[in-house]
Amino acid sequence: MWALAASAALAAVYVLYLTLCPTLVKFPHKKGSVVRSGSAVYAGSFNPPHKGHLHILKAMRERYEHVYAVVGYNPTKKYPVSAQRRKELLEWILARSGMGDIEVHVVSGLIWRFAKKKDACMCRGIRSWRKDGSAEIFLNFLNILGPMLLGPCQSPIETVLFEADPSLSGISSSRLRKLLENGNSVKNLVPKGTESEIEKLFTPPNTPMTTPGATLDEAAFKLLEERAAALRHSSSSILSSSNVTSDGKNCDISRLNKRKKLHTSPTGKKKSSKKKR
Repeated sequence: MWALAASAALAAVYVLYLTLCPTLVKFPHKKGSVVRSGSAVYAGSFNPPHKGHLHILKAMRERYEHVYAVVGYNPTKKYPVSAQRRKELLEWILARSGMGDIEVHVVSGLIWRFAKKKDACMCRGIRSWRKDGSAEIFLNFLNILGPMLLGPCQSPIETVLFEADPSLSGISSSRLRKLLENGNSVKNLVPKGTESEIEKLFTPPNTPMTTPGATLDEAAFKLLEERAAALRHSSSSILSSSNVTSDGKNCDISRLNKRKKLHTSPTGKKKSSKKKR
């Protein structure tokens, strides 16, 4: 009885340790510091793929001998671009980027089952532990308990977190789709030479582009210019209708000057408002 209780306690401590202390690979990722070995799985919607995805996959490829990119999807959800088409797009992008040896799979359901079949750890990209740590602890807990409870009784899967390049941490698939819906180019956010294919696949029909070949920065800058011009125009209209006289002087300033003259003696000294006792 005591042996069973001790085993349960040790298992609980082990699960708690794996949950709260996942392996963290900090940025910048040191090249050549680790001998490539083992297998790793990186799952995402890749809807669409972008520079942030490739940055993590490149770091994984330098650390692991076998890397699997998994395009996850929900069979009950409708996607504008099918999972199979996203798989083909990712394979094409990886081949162009010199990472054609990364295998791409389409998986529905629990990703940890696929990782178990490949005897691989699961990798995720994060901005930093301070920003994303709390959310990752919950996901890590599910990946640990899944094999133990639903396996059933299989060993938990290790989770490895890769800190992203800070310059890429703000990129997400949802942001790219929003930009494309508004007719903006995503040239600066996707691997070089892939923007035309991505824009063709993920831009909704009949979406007018802001300017042919315009980048995100140019479009954003033009929008700021327009808003600033509108703000200047509205401010000048308010001033001209309320505070400015026909001779160009501010009414409030004119009133203030008149009051000042009333309280000033001919010698230039201010009159005292206090009565002599």
